[in-house]
Amino acid sequence: MILFAGMLLSGCGHLRDAMDGSIRGPFYQSHNHHLANNDWPDEIDVVAVMPLAPGRGDRWTEQGVELMQQILTEELARFDLFEAITITPAKLHALTGTEQVRPHDFLPNKFPTIIAALDKQRTDRKVCDAVLFCEIDTFRPYPPLAVGWKFRLFNLETGELVWAFDEVFNSGDPRVNNSVRRYMRTQRMTHMDVFRDSLVVDSPRVLARYSLTEALETMRKNVPKEIPQTADGSVR
Repeated sequence: MILFAGMLLSGCGHLRDAMDGSIRGPFYQSHNHHLANNDWPDEIDVVAVMPLAPGRGDRWTEQGVELMQQILTEELARFDLFEAITITPAKLHALTGTEQVRPHDFLPNKFPTIIAALDKQRTDRKVCDAVLFCEIDTFRPYPPLAVGWKFRLFNLETGELVWAFDEVFNSGDPRVNNSVRRYMRTQRMTHMDVFRDSLVVDSPRVLARYSLTEALETMRKNVPKEIPQTADGSVR
């Protein structure tokens, strides 16, 4: 009887997994991003991260900047591709005279040199190799939640664009919903089965962390999948 009950419970578990979108998908894949030469440059080890800017004239993003800045700083600290030095608005103002910059704005005088040195007086030294401009252009803290990120990373020595990302993550999209719940289950809260329920995807913090993880991973080299071949060299 005990064996039968165990088999029954196991069967129910497999059935539940087969019906769970966070396990079977479909999952969201970001597509609007660019990595120069499809590889991270070896010479970039330290990145100066500009203060998170809100979308122009968007009151929701203006209200969400403080919360999202904290999460962005934490996720960059966890990322292992480079060392991130987050520049506060006060620090940026002390260095350049402005508290906020966007990549397409008119930048302060000697901006690359000052940011590379993190010092407006001793610009002969080099602390940072690149600068990351950050903008949150969508922030919807009510269902269906949504957050949109715009990132531009430039090599401070050459001025060349290294990486760009521009995407909106909308939890109303079933693929995003599945991906967020998979993230919660595998990365953060694997012991809590309640997070299989799509109704729990109502936290702007969780959506922000998932979307930033997805965004930052696009900085890594995209290795194309190998297509298996038969013995005679033909593609399967």
